[in-house]
Amino acid sequence: MMGNFMEQFKTVILLDNQSDAGYAGKILMYSGETRIQDDELSGISLGEGNITFYISAKETSFQGRFNESNTEFSGHFIFPDNSRHPLSVKKFEKDSQAVEKDAPLLKEKIRQSFPVEELKSDFRELVNKLKELHPRLYSYSPEGSFRKESEEILESINTDLSLEEYYSRIAPLVASVRCSHTGIRLPREYQLMVEEKGYFFPLKLYFQEGKAYFLSAPGSPETGLIAGAEIKAINKRPVPDIIEEILELLPAEGFNLTRKYQELNRDFPGYFHMLDPSESFSIDFASSGSGGSLEVQAVPYSLVGPAGLTDPSGSPYSFQMLNTPETGMLKLSSFGIRDMDKYFAFLDSVFLHLKHTAEQELILDLRDNPGGHPIFAAQLLSYLTESEFTYFRRNPDIKEFEPLYLPMKPNPNHYDGRLYVLVNGNCLSTTGHLISLLSYHTEAIFIGEDPGSTYLCNDFSTPVKLTNTGIEANIPRTTFVTAVEGFHEGDAFPLDYEFHVSVQHILAATDPVCSFACKLIAENPKL
Repeated sequence: MMGNFMEQFKTVILLDNQSDAGYAGKILMYSGETRIQDDELSGISLGEGNITFYISAKETSFQGRFNESNTEFSGHFIFPDNSRHPLSVKKFEKDSQAVEKDAPLLKEKIRQSFPVEELKSDFRELVNKLKELHPRLYSYSPEGSFRKESEEILESINTDLSLEEYYSRIAPLVASVRCSHTGIRLPREYQLMVEEKGYFFPLKLYFQEGKAYFLSAPGSPETGLIAGAEIKAINKRPVPDIIEEILELLPAEGFNLTRKYQELNRDFPGYFHMLDPSESFSIDFASSGSGGSLEVQAVPYSLVGPAGLTDPSGSPYSFQMLNTPETGMLKLSSFGIRDMDKYFAFLDSVFLHLKHTAEQELILDLRDNPGGHPIFAAQLLSYLTESEFTYFRRNPDIKEFEPLYLPMKPNPNHYDGRLYVLVNGNCLSTTGHLISLLSYHTEAIFIGEDPGSTYLCNDFSTPVKLTNTGIEANIPRTTFVTAVEGFHEGDAFPLDYEFHVSVQHILAATDPVCSFACKLIAENPKL
């Protein structure tokens, strides 16, 4: 069963009738392409049109009812605070029982080919939709170059291809638009089938500057590899070649690479599966001055897929005082805020506290914040600047953002101490806008890596489903530009301290960027 929770989280309920043992199941939830929840269901009860279950990991229950045809159920999640949140889900076009029956044929289904003419037709449809809808299609790729690359890809489609082979063939054209909101993905039902029943590269790796390092081997603990060992090749393909090939598939703003590496580190097994769905892999590695090779078997995606990054029932914002004297740490993991009043009250309490702190120091952590509604970023900005500001340059396409096109005053409880902002490649969309405005209106010190977005990005996107393959495209229809000066499209963001997380930091499970900010504060006391 599939539906949307809170309009933005794709939700999948998997139920399995185990006869005398009753029902087993799990809930999967996605924010965009990121799986943010994968929890077992317990206490599953179906009867007389009702359905109830419990999610132990979230201390959350669900109560609902099926429709007359048993093709859909609706109800409410009941969170630990007794708040109720609606959910409606429908059966897949091909339900889970059909997928189970087809399990022995999974390899054939994964590599099921589409006829050349259908593939060509879908590609023409994609190109035409990009030309029709995208507001700035040729910002980085001139029209002639875009047309030439399109023609070369079309000509290269001269044999039947599987969905993943086709995706790999056409994704570089989409990525050449250099827009983080312009992308394609495999059909959701197909992707879920592969993730639930397929097998994937078994090692967790960390990628940095064209190299790959071993972190762990979920499901294959007997590899003998030492954490931090460099992986040189997989199935005789040099790692730099693999990295280059996958990075060509991934959309990002302009020439930004940090976003692409963040995505590569998030789900290398998923992307590599498109290039090599082998059942076993030969690994060439180097460790402690010597090298070697080994053979490993593929494992289920659940062992190596991305861990949940966000709890949709939790809060995307938090504040704490650090051990560093009089230093506050404000973390915003998303601007997809559900309760506006609660968020505004939270900000007021934080900045009232800081206002009454003798020596104010504030670290604002925006890392891994994919964006959200700009009004929430604008409200935060009102607490961080002493001067009047305008958020967006006027966009005649989006009239509902009118308040953001007009001057806004700083909040009476605005912060006037030193501000340290932590950023990385996963700072996207609205978060990039906020970063540009903070840079323009404050003396904030920026620490980390080039953010994935800054003063300009395309959005107000529309989904397009290609007719034959069902591949889903996301295409923006307008452009948002913050009301700042001195920024130039395609330039890297001017960081004060560039800081990249190394494999040693990952293995030590430390937060070196936050530690660096605290060190700066300690070494530069206020006079």
